[in-house]
Amino acid sequence: MSQGVAPNFFIVGAAKCGTTSLYKYLEQHPDVFVSKEKEPHYFGSDLDVKPNRRVRDLQVYLDLFHGSANIAARGEASSKYLYSERAAEEIKAFAPDARIIIMLRNPIDMMWSMHGQNLYAAEEDILSFEEALDAQTDRREGRRIPAGTHGPNELQYEAMATFSPQVQRFFDTFDRTNVMVILFDDFAAETADVVHEVFQFLGVDDSFTPEIEVHNKGSWVRNPGVKRFLKNHPSIARFVGRSLSPQLRSRIGSILYAAKGGGPKRPAGMDPELRRRLCATFRPEVQRLGALLDRNLDHWVDPNAA
Repeated sequence: MSQGVAPNFFIVGAAKCGTTSLYKYLEQHPDVFVSKEKEPHYFGSDLDVKPNRRVRDLQVYLDLFHGSANIAARGEASSKYLYSERAAEEIKAFAPDARIIIMLRNPIDMMWSMHGQNLYAAEEDILSFEEALDAQTDRREGRRIPAGTHGPNELQYEAMATFSPQVQRFFDTFDRTNVMVILFDDFAAETADVVHEVFQFLGVDDSFTPEIEVHNKGSWVRNPGVKRFLKNHPSIARFVGRSLSPQLRSRIGSILYAAKGGGPKRPAGMDPELRRRLCATFRPEVQRLGALLDRNLDHWVDPNAA
C-alpha cells in the first residue's frame, strides 16, 4: 500500500505560458510546497513522454511531496497535462477537490516560442518555423521525427495551441470554482497582482510577496544540428573532456557553446505574412476560447496588434 502526502493543486499548462515562473514564485511562499521535480507528469497516461522524463510509480510520486504534511498547499507543475485527453479525469480520481491552474497565451506566440524552445533543446531539426508547421502532417504519421526527440507530440504546434477543447476538459471534470485560468498577457503585465490572486485561490496568505523575475526565457541556438548530435552522442562530449589538452578543449568548448545557444539571438518576431495567415487560421479557435472564458481575445488574432 503506497503511503505519503498527496498534492492538492496542479499547474497543468500550457507550455511556454509562464508555468515555470509561477512555479518559482509559489516555491517561495512558506505555506506552499511544490515538488522539487517540476514536471513529473505522473498523470496523462496518453502522453508521449519518454520514461526517463516522467514518474510512473505512485510511491515515487508521493515521495516528491515528502515533508509537506503540515503545509496547506502542495502541488506540482506538469505543463503537458492540459494537452492530455486523460489527465483531467486521472487527476480528479486521485484528488477530487484539487485546485487546477491553467496558464494560456496567444496561441500564435505560444507556437513560435515552442518552436524556439524545441530547437534549443535539440527536439526540433527544422530551423524555419513556417517549414516546421508545414511538416506537422508528416509528423502525425510518424515521418520526419528528429532522432532522440522526447515527445513527438510537442512538434504538433497547432494541436498544442488549440486551447479551447483542452480547457473545456478541465471545466467539465472539476467544479468551475476549482479551476483558475491565467492569461499570459495579465501575468506579464501585472505579475505581482496575479501571483497574489493565485495565493488567494490556493487559500494561503496573500500578503506574501515573492521576488519577481522572469524564468525559462526563450533561447536561440545557432546550430541545432550540432546540439542535437551532442545530445544523442554524449560519449563524444565525455571524450573531449578526458582526452584533449586544456587549450584544445577550451577552443572546442567555445565552438560548442556557440552552437548550443551562445550565438546570435533568435529574430524578435515571425514573418508578418505568416502571422497574418495564422491569425486567420486561429480566429475561430480564439473566439471559442474567448466565449469559454467570457473574455474578448480578438486582439490575439489581429495581425496589426501584434
